[in-house]
Amino acid sequence: MQKKIGRAIAILIIAGINYFFFQKDGKSTSSSTQKPDQSRSSILKNIKITRHAKCRMGCRKINESEIMEVIEQGSINKRKTNPNSKPCPTTAYEHRTYHDKQKTRVIVGHCPGIHKIVTVIDLENEYQCQCH
Repeated sequence: MQKKIGRAIAILIIAGINYFFFQKDGKSTSSSTQKPDQSRSSILKNIKITRHAKCRMGCRKINESEIMEVIEQGSINKRKTNPNSKPCPTTAYEHRTYHDKQKTRVIVGHCPGIHKIVTVIDLENEYQCQCH
């Protein structure tokens, strides 16, 4: 009987630790946004802004220098990053810009030979963009 109680307590402790460190989707809460450990200079040297991203930038009042700032200074949001995205893996960079304090997410597609800005998002304001 005491072994069963001991096992039950151990299971509850492990469950509590898992709840504290992991979210519902199984990803660690401590790593959902983190600073990247790789140099971003290659992204900034060979970058293309897609037509969709340009439309979103205009609608959401986000300029190219702010995009570069987000990529250079921001954190990677692993929950919004998709290494299996097709046709190219994507990384979500997030940062509050210095110019207008906009909390911005930039999605970058890492294609062979080029990095594409897929879209840009203002995380605190809703816009009625008509981008197709």
